[in-house]
Amino acid sequence: MGVVEIEFDKKCPINNIVAPELNKLYILEWFCGKGIGYNLLAEAKNILKLKGINKM
Repeated sequence: MGVVEIEFDKKCPINNIVAPELNKLYILEWFCGKGIGYNLLAEAKNILKLKGINKM
């Protein structure tokens, strides 16, 4: 149905900050428009919040 992948400790090439990066967010085409991508992104944010991380 869907996949979300967070890469932790990713270094930004522009301003050299280290932070988690949303690496992948995939949903199958026939699930589009059902809020699954939104829910996957919300879950990724919740995972970071549980780890005490407040930016991505």
